[in-house]
Amino acid sequence: MKLRRRMTIIAAAVFLAVALVFRVGFFVYACYAMVLVALVAYVMSQVSLEALQTDRHLTVRRAQLGEEAVVTVGVRNTRPFPLPWVVMEDILSPGLSVLEGQSSRAMVLRPMGATTLRYRVRCDKRGYHRVGPVLFETGDFFGLTRKFLSHANAQFITVYPKVA
Repeated sequence: MKLRRRMTIIAAAVFLAVALVFRVGFFVYACYAMVLVALVAYVMSQVSLEALQTDRHLTVRRAQLGEEAVVTVGVRNTRPFPLPWVVMEDILSPGLSVLEGQSSRAMVLRPMGATTLRYRVRCDKRGYHRVGPVLFETGDFFGLTRKFLSHANAQFITVYPKVA
Protein backbone atom coordinates (compact mmCIF):
# COMPACT_ATOMS: atom_id res chain seq x y z
CA MET A 1 0.00 0.00 0.00
CA LYS A 2 1.34 3.42 -0.88
CA LEU A 3 2.57 5.66 1.92
CA ARG A 4 0.17 8.47 1.04
CA ARG A 5 -2.85 6.17 1.12
CA ARG A 6 -1.69 4.60 4.39
CA MET A 7 -1.25 8.03 6.00
CA THR A 8 -4.70 9.11 4.82
CA ILE A 9 -6.30 6.01 6.36
CA ILE A 10 -4.44 6.55 9.64
CA ALA A 11 -5.44 10.23 9.75
CA ALA A 12 -9.10 9.34 9.10
CA ALA A 13 -9.03 6.68 11.84
CA VAL A 14 -7.49 9.10 14.36
CA PHE A 15 -9.98 11.81 13.38
CA LEU A 16 -12.89 9.38 13.82
CA ALA A 17 -11.57 8.14 17.18
CA VAL A 18 -11.19 11.69 18.54
CA ALA A 19 -14.67 12.62 17.30
CA LEU A 20 -16.21 9.54 18.93
CA VAL A 21 -14.36 10.03 22.25
CA PHE A 22 -15.43 13.67 22.56
CA ARG A 23 -18.93 12.92 21.20
CA VAL A 24 -18.76 15.49 18.45
CA GLY A 25 -21.46 14.27 16.05
CA PHE A 26 -20.69 16.71 13.26
CA PHE A 27 -17.10 15.51 12.98
CA VAL A 28 -18.22 11.87 12.96
CA TYR A 29 -20.49 12.59 9.99
CA ALA A 30 -17.72 14.59 8.32
CA CYS A 31 -15.37 11.63 8.72
CA TYR A 32 -17.94 9.25 7.25
CA ALA A 33 -18.43 11.60 4.30
CA MET A 34 -14.66 11.89 3.80
CA VAL A 35 -14.26 8.09 3.80
CA LEU A 36 -17.19 7.72 1.38
CA VAL A 37 -15.71 10.29 -1.02
CA ALA A 38 -12.30 8.60 -0.88
CA LEU A 39 -13.87 5.18 -1.48
CA VAL A 40 -15.91 6.42 -4.48
CA ALA A 41 -12.80 8.13 -5.90
CA TYR A 42 -10.74 4.96 -5.54
CA VAL A 43 -13.37 2.71 -7.13
CA MET A 44 -13.95 5.14 -10.00
CA SER A 45 -10.26 5.33 -10.81
CA GLN A 46 -9.75 1.55 -10.64
CA VAL A 47 -12.58 0.55 -12.99
CA SER A 48 -12.52 3.52 -15.34
CA LEU A 49 -10.16 2.49 -18.15
CA GLU A 50 -10.70 -1.27 -18.43
CA ALA A 51 -13.75 -0.83 -20.67
CA LEU A 52 -12.07 1.36 -23.32
CA GLN A 53 -11.57 -0.12 -26.76
CA THR A 54 -9.38 1.52 -29.38
CA ASP A 55 -8.68 1.00 -33.03
CA ARG A 56 -6.28 2.86 -35.32
CA HIS A 57 -6.28 3.32 -39.07
CA LEU A 58 -3.36 4.62 -41.13
CA THR A 59 -3.87 5.70 -44.72
CA VAL A 60 -0.38 4.50 -45.69
CA ARG A 61 2.06 1.93 -44.33
CA ARG A 62 4.87 2.82 -46.75
CA ALA A 63 5.70 6.38 -47.75
CA GLN A 64 8.39 8.45 -49.44
CA LEU A 65 10.26 11.12 -47.51
CA GLY A 66 8.03 14.21 -47.22
CA GLU A 67 4.73 12.41 -47.91
CA GLU A 68 1.75 12.68 -45.61
CA ALA A 69 -0.50 10.18 -43.88
CA VAL A 70 -3.80 10.49 -42.02
CA VAL A 71 -4.08 8.76 -38.66
CA THR A 72 -7.52 7.98 -37.25
CA VAL A 73 -7.90 6.61 -33.71
CA GLY A 74 -11.34 5.50 -32.57
CA VAL A 75 -12.15 5.14 -28.87
CA ARG A 76 -15.26 3.47 -27.49
CA ASN A 77 -16.50 3.29 -23.90
CA THR A 78 -18.18 -0.10 -23.45
CA ARG A 79 -19.36 0.60 -19.89
CA PRO A 80 -22.85 1.83 -19.01
CA PHE A 81 -21.20 4.58 -16.92
CA PRO A 82 -19.60 7.81 -18.15
CA LEU A 83 -15.95 8.70 -17.83
CA PRO A 84 -15.94 12.21 -16.33
CA TRP A 85 -12.63 13.12 -17.96
CA VAL A 86 -10.18 11.34 -20.17
CA VAL A 87 -6.95 12.65 -21.67
CA MET A 88 -5.96 10.66 -24.73
CA GLU A 89 -2.58 10.96 -26.44
CA ASP A 90 -1.35 9.03 -29.44
CA ILE A 91 2.44 8.67 -29.12
CA LEU A 92 4.45 9.35 -32.31
CA SER A 93 8.04 8.65 -33.32
CA PRO A 94 10.29 11.73 -33.65
CA GLY A 95 10.48 11.23 -37.43
CA LEU A 96 6.80 12.11 -37.84
CA SER A 97 5.39 15.61 -37.35
CA VAL A 98 1.75 16.58 -36.95
CA LEU A 99 0.56 18.92 -39.69
CA GLU A 100 -3.15 19.19 -39.10
CA GLY A 101 -5.22 18.25 -36.06
CA GLN A 102 -3.83 17.16 -32.72
CA SER A 103 -2.45 13.87 -31.51
CA SER A 104 -3.88 14.44 -28.01
CA ARG A 105 -7.28 15.42 -26.69
CA ALA A 106 -9.17 15.86 -23.42
CA MET A 107 -12.77 14.70 -23.46
CA VAL A 108 -15.77 13.30 -21.61
CA LEU A 109 -16.90 9.86 -22.74
CA ARG A 110 -20.61 9.15 -22.37
CA PRO A 111 -21.92 5.72 -21.42
CA MET A 112 -21.48 3.40 -24.40
CA GLY A 113 -20.16 6.45 -26.28
CA ALA A 114 -17.43 6.77 -28.87
CA THR A 115 -15.16 9.46 -30.25
CA THR A 116 -12.53 9.80 -32.95
CA LEU A 117 -9.13 11.46 -32.97
CA ARG A 118 -7.95 12.35 -36.48
CA TYR A 119 -4.75 14.09 -37.50
CA ARG A 120 -2.38 14.33 -40.44
CA VAL A 121 1.36 13.62 -40.18
CA ARG A 122 4.30 14.28 -42.47
CA CYS A 123 7.14 11.78 -42.81
CA ASP A 124 10.20 13.93 -42.04
CA LYS A 125 12.87 11.25 -41.63
CA ARG A 126 13.42 7.96 -43.36
CA GLY A 127 13.15 4.80 -41.34
CA TYR A 128 10.66 2.61 -39.53
CA HIS A 129 8.40 4.91 -37.45
CA ARG A 130 5.97 3.91 -34.75
CA VAL A 131 2.48 5.41 -34.48
CA GLY A 132 1.06 4.58 -31.07
CA PRO A 133 0.37 3.31 -28.55
CA VAL A 134 -2.51 5.39 -27.23
CA LEU A 135 -1.94 6.65 -23.68
CA PHE A 136 -5.02 7.33 -21.55
CA GLU A 137 -5.24 9.25 -18.30
CA THR A 138 -8.40 9.53 -16.22
CA GLY A 139 -9.57 9.81 -12.65
CA ASP A 140 -12.53 10.45 -10.43
CA PHE A 141 -14.98 13.36 -10.28
CA PHE A 142 -13.15 14.93 -7.35
CA GLY A 143 -9.64 14.93 -8.77
CA LEU A 144 -8.26 12.85 -5.91
CA THR A 145 -6.96 9.89 -7.90
CA ARG A 146 -5.62 9.36 -11.41
CA LYS A 147 -4.99 6.28 -13.48
CA PHE A 148 -2.96 5.71 -16.64
CA LEU A 149 -3.35 3.02 -19.27
CA SER A 150 -1.50 2.33 -22.49
CA HIS A 151 -3.20 0.39 -25.26
CA ALA A 152 -0.43 -1.50 -27.00
CA ASN A 153 -1.82 -1.36 -30.51
CA ALA A 154 1.04 0.47 -32.19
CA GLN A 155 1.36 0.49 -35.96
CA PHE A 156 4.32 1.39 -38.13
CA ILE A 157 5.09 3.49 -41.18
CA THR A 158 8.15 2.72 -43.28
CA VAL A 159 9.57 5.88 -44.83
CA TYR A 160 11.82 5.42 -47.85
CA PRO A 161 14.23 8.06 -49.20
CA LYS A 162 13.27 9.84 -52.40
CA VAL A 163 14.83 8.27 -55.44
CA ALA A 164 15.88 10.78 -58.08
